[in-house]
Amino acid sequence: MVGHPPPKDQPGFSDQPDWPGQPDWPGQPDWYEAGLQHLWFPYSQMKTAQPPLAIASTHGERLQLADGRSLIDGIASWWTAAHGYNHPHILAAIQKQLQAMPHVMFGGLMHEPAARLAARLAQHLPGDLDRVFFAESGSVSVEVAMKIALQYGINQGRRRHRFLFFRHGYHGDTLGTMRYVIPMKGCTAILKGCSPNKLWGNCPMIRPASRPLMI
Repeated sequence: MVGHPPPKDQPGFSDQPDWPGQPDWPGQPDWYEAGLQHLWFPYSQMKTAQPPLAIASTHGERLQLADGRSLIDGIASWWTAAHGYNHPHILAAIQKQLQAMPHVMFGGLMHEPAARLAARLAQHLPGDLDRVFFAESGSVSVEVAMKIALQYGINQGRRRHRFLFFRHGYHGDTLGTMRYVIPMKGCTAILKGCSPNKLWGNCPMIRPASRPLMI
């Protein structure tokens, strides 16, 4: 993220570093200290992590901090806000859907938005792929794909249990997907030795036309 401190005459300006050891910045909201004691943050060692920034609102590519500063969200909230925050078209679609039906499970049920989206996506799938399984995150989608692959083998009478994954690839942060990342420092290292049999290979690289990829 790229930060832009407010002018010195605005509340919240401080000559201190952006990451003080304690969350005592001017203008800190009352909910911050109370909530901080009960939250568990991802990808963090809670005893040594710097205190998080308090966000008051969003607009476009900007995060508005509670102390008055404005940040550019360069990673789009972990890629979930690729079109920017508070996009008018997306907000209108969400509001319209909430008024009709916020959520209905897929256990023996279906609804128009999912049916229409699945049909649209299927038009862009290659070969005889024409089914869509909706999942709430990338990690879960990988888990589902792994289970589908295992079940397909079982249905075909071939019980397979090994997966090929690319070196240096990222497949998610659920327990199953983290097993298919080469152990390194941090959250994946502690899972070393806890996974089923697996294989890994180098990710194919794009090569010039004069040097065809040999497999």
